Amino acid sequence: MPYLCRNKIYERLDPFKDAKKIYIFCEGEKTEVSYFNFFQGLASNIDIVSVPNINGKSDPEKLIENAERYFYEDKNNNIKPKFTFFVEQKDEVWFVIGW
Repeated sequence: MPYLCRNKIYERLDPFKDAKKIYIFCEGEKTEVSYFNFFQGLASNIDIVSVPNINGKSDPEKLIENAERYFYEDKNNNIKPKFTFFVEQKDEVWFVIGW
């Protein structure tokens, strides 16, 4: 009886233009970011964007502040979005916090 053989070579692919983006805000600056960067390119229909902690403060409220800084810009206290968002988009924002 013949054996099944899979000789498919895996290669990382760039995400599609309309790929779902997952923004991951991490407590740490290196470990978590490098962990999630490993998954970048495993699927071409998902684009993972891991965002390191920029101010060294890791409580959940500070991570939300980091996300606000990432997605919004402040021009003379007139806060406006850096990106255009639509309700029907599939993009997600995740927060990675330890216990």
